[in-house]
Amino acid sequence: MLISCPKCNAVYSVSENRVPESGKKFKCSECGNVWVVKPKDLRDIEPETSEVKPQIVRTATSYSYDDADVQEMFDRLSKDTKGLFTEQAPIDQKKGFWRKMQVIFSPIVLNSAIFLLIVLMSILIAYKNRFEIVNYIPRLETFYDTIGLDSIYAGRDIVFEDVNVKNTEHNGKHYVEVSGKLFNKGKYKSKILPIKATLYNLQNEVEEEQVKVLTTNKLNSDFSALFHIMLNNNSTTPKKLMLKIVN
Repeated sequence: MLISCPKCNAVYSVSENRVPESGKKFKCSECGNVWVVKPKDLRDIEPETSEVKPQIVRTATSYSYDDADVQEMFDRLSKDTKGLFTEQAPIDQKKGFWRKMQVIFSPIVLNSAIFLLIVLMSILIAYKNRFEIVNYIPRLETFYDTIGLDSIYAGRDIVFEDVNVKNTEHNGKHYVEVSGKLFNKGKYKSKILPIKATLYNLQNEVEEEQVKVLTTNKLNSDFSALFHIMLNNNSTTPKKLMLKIVN
């Protein structure tokens, strides 16, 4: 059977059983035209010269891919292999830099950084203001003690009040009896430090000294604690008394 190219009228020989009902693509070897041949296009007689040019009858070659398919395949292959034959180092470095920036400033990284910053700021605030925090939330004193941080002022704003000094005798011994109270005049809780009582003679020589530790170790604001100290007085000469809070 014969077929002819609709573009240049080249004539080809083709077996009838090679052309299905749905048609088959053929490519003209003369002009490169691709067209679909269906059974109705087959001729069993020689084409007239008025219809087609005199041609040498050739065996037709079927064609499975059209030019668009081939061009698309070459374009894709060219794109995939372009980097293999061109210098892309500067572009790749830029892409690498921006990719790193995208990772650094991604929502997950930013949220994690913000959360970490909030945690660090909270720790710093809790450390700097621990005395004030414990004053309002006393239970947190245990927490600070556990991690080894002082959270109560030591002896701050503790003063002597209503101090009374007198000479006494007991079982034949003479004493200087000192009594009074420690008062916290500040607005924060404070530790009570030991009290040192010292007797001096008129030559400023120490004759007797005693350090008193109270059973009460802390004072809230506007609270007071009583103290009582007995100092040996071995002579009846005039004495000077000094009271102070010591670390």
